[in-house]
Amino acid sequence: MVNFTDSVSKYKRLIILFDRDKKGRRLTGKTIQLLQRRTKVDLSFKRKLRIITKGKIMFIEQLVCYESYLA
Repeated sequence: MVNFTDSVSKYKRLIILFDRDKKGRRLTGKTIQLLQRRTKVDLSFKRKLRIITKGKIMFIEQLVCYESYLA
């Protein structure tokens, strides 16, 4: 996980999406924690995504239904 955050922290804008199951939430938390030590982290997309999908998305594969909203 540390190697991953080291390699992606160089990007100006990056969206990382994990599933919203227990493991995904744990990975999200750890990734945010590690990235905040290296760069500015903006989480506003999470709120927008929740609004667009009305909170119904649990797994990343389900996002295809909302492609027209996200593109």
